[in-house]
Amino acid sequence: MAIAKMSRMKLVGVKSEEDTILAALHKTCSVQIISSDSVTEQSSDLFVDKFDRLSFACDFLFNNVNRIAKIDKSAEPVKEEVYGVTYDNFVSALSLEEEINPIVDDLYEISKKTVDLKADMASLVNEMNAYKPFIGLKSKFSVFKDTANTKVLLGLMKTAQAKALEETEAPCIVNLECCDSITAVVSVIYHVKDEAETLALLSTYGFNRTSFSGDFTAKDKVGELNSLIKKTEKELLVLDQRILSYADRLKDMKILLDRYSFELEKGKDKKGFDRTDSTFLMEAYVPTEATERVEEALKNAGVKVYTQFEVISKDEFAPTLMKNNKVTRQFEFVTNLYSPPKYGTIDQNFIMMIFFSVFMGFIMADMGYGIIMTVVGYLMAKKIGRDTGTARLCNIIAFGGIFTFIFGVLFDSFFGYGLLRQLGLLSQPIMPDAINHKLDVAGISVPTLLLLSLGMGVVQIMASLLMKAAACFSNGNILDGIFDGVVWAVFLGGLILLVLDLAGVTHGLTTASAIIMGVSVVVGALTAGRHEKGFGKVSKSFSAVYGLINYMSDILSYARLYGLMLSGAQIAQIVTSMSLPMMHGAMSIVGVLILIIGHVFNIAMGLLGAYIHDSRLQYIEFYGRFYEGEGELFQPFGTKFDNIYFADK
Repeated sequence: MAIAKMSRMKLVGVKSEEDTILAALHKTCSVQIISSDSVTEQSSDLFVDKFDRLSFACDFLFNNVNRIAKIDKSAEPVKEEVYGVTYDNFVSALSLEEEINPIVDDLYEISKKTVDLKADMASLVNEMNAYKPFIGLKSKFSVFKDTANTKVLLGLMKTAQAKALEETEAPCIVNLECCDSITAVVSVIYHVKDEAETLALLSTYGFNRTSFSGDFTAKDKVGELNSLIKKTEKELLVLDQRILSYADRLKDMKILLDRYSFELEKGKDKKGFDRTDSTFLMEAYVPTEATERVEEALKNAGVKVYTQFEVISKDEFAPTLMKNNKVTRQFEFVTNLYSPPKYGTIDQNFIMMIFFSVFMGFIMADMGYGIIMTVVGYLMAKKIGRDTGTARLCNIIAFGGIFTFIFGVLFDSFFGYGLLRQLGLLSQPIMPDAINHKLDVAGISVPTLLLLSLGMGVVQIMASLLMKAAACFSNGNILDGIFDGVVWAVFLGGLILLVLDLAGVTHGLTTASAIIMGVSVVVGALTAGRHEKGFGKVSKSFSAVYGLINYMSDILSYARLYGLMLSGAQIAQIVTSMSLPMMHGAMSIVGVLILIIGHVFNIAMGLLGAYIHDSRLQYIEFYGRFYEGEGELFQPFGTKFDNIYFADK
């Protein structure tokens, strides 16, 4: 449970063996190449083009297979998956090109044909829709043609307007060719000398002239266009079947895509190497404990290289690699959302894990909820099957479920029901009643569990001060660790003793706790300005005493633990008390529904609140006093992919 020491590797190799050397380093998963900031271009145009084409093909195949599956129930949809592959299979993935390239070419062709056919169909549909209003017209469009002295117009009008125009005295003949309740097809005949007057009149009545002509009826044309549309639809269906035939190759396509991604990353790194005519120089970060493994890999590759490793000191920059056990590693997710720890500092994740889990368990505090959190969280993490942020979050919930179950036993709550008392295992809950049990502290009646919440807060703040002291000791600043960390932790310890004595939990400690607190404040105030000069020494002492207000404010923040626990417990009791009396006869269905919906809602809201507020307490009250973030996580080259992960690493 520490941050790994890092070494800077300098490697000189022969140009002709460059790819072999990089392959050997890649296999160790222990080398982060130091890239030049000035390098922005990637690999050759060859792999850029290959990557872009295959990326398009993967997206096109995935989206269209799922589109087809929604329409055709016999088609199987494809899921957004990340595939586990062995390292050797990944390295040999370029051999898939012979099979995948023709598929990519065909998908490009299908994409182009699909676009063209859909454009043709849209045009046909628009044309057919234009003819549809005339479908009741029995005459061919060629009938409506001009003579030497007359003009003939064919168009559409609102039916009411057409009938009104028909009855109007006008310099034209108006014929209702066909109509429905809304739209009418109208033909208008007028003498050429009356054209201006007729057109003005028709405009007043909303006449829309058509330009259709030809020796066919609208019905014939609609039928012809409909046949063309159906033909186009069949062509699209054929293309869809071609798309479906490639669905089972999506996995190989995505593996090859990430293989191209690796080539692009490698090409970018190679461009940052310093070179001579026959050699190259690369620099990289390597965990100090992995240097022998890296040298062994290069030796086994049979390449001619010179390597030099230099351990990076704490005050220099290096990427951060945290070394934690399997459980603590899951809680790195919480820390990394805030900021990865800085290289050379103390890894606080184990301490944070304890507080985070205890706080989550106290907030949820129910045996039934704990069982659900542990089982569901574990199964979801197992289903994901690899180390991702989501999987770690699921494991955090599962681990928090264990503490939730423990607190559920202490409170005797099983979905808000006193199960242990009902079974005769307890006469009363081990933990005091959340509302009614109170302690008298200096004449003030305070809920016992509220005091417990604040007490847990004091303990965590003490832990943060001791972590600060440990960080100072690690850097050789012994006095800073004592005066800025240990002294104030002792003050808070005295505060705990004082409150316990005032509440009647202990006896005879008031004087001793007051002395501890007083001495701590005096020592902390007098030494606060030791690094200052002149008046700064005095002002720093006053600010140190004034800082006690901040301690009180931070301690009060932990009252949220009590509030969240109390609200969740009350909802659980209400849901259970409402549903249990209904568990007989026909009403049992309603009772079960209330039980399920109510508790699912309570678990969901409780978990959301527990995670958010628990994280806040870690980030602000705990990390705020000692944590140095702004670290950069160690990322070995060629290990970060979108579609695959190494199943044998």
